[in-house]
Amino acid sequence: MTVVPGIPKCPRAAYSNATFGAQQITSHVILVNVSGEIDLFSAPEFGNCVRRTAGDVGRLIIDMTRVEFFGTAGLDVLRAVNDERANAGRSWAMICGRPVQRLLHAAGLDSAFPCYSSVEGALGSWKIRIA
Repeated sequence: MTVVPGIPKCPRAAYSNATFGAQQITSHVILVNVSGEIDLFSAPEFGNCVRRTAGDVGRLIIDMTRVEFFGTAGLDVLRAVNDERANAGRSWAMICGRPVQRLLHAAGLDSAFPCYSSVEGALGSWKIRIA
């Protein structure tokens, strides 16, 4: 993956154990990396980071394989991202780690969001290849 300069940085929220980063992996795809804990403290900044980073880009991937805890506050962010992207006619996908998968399953939302096992899987669903 090539990191393209100009992607906005996502600051760490106070009292948060989460970190966020972003990479432009093609001219039309942004990858947001999430790690740590998504909880009541970090969920608002998670949502803000995704919105600020994704902007008008056509396709968005949120990689949550490094998330250690994913609380219900994170579900609100995923719902909002899903609704915003659908309303704008823009695609998105997420790469779910075990904590995210567990909560989605417990909430009966296994198929509510576009989940993939890898970035390559998400790109493949859009028929995009990267070198």
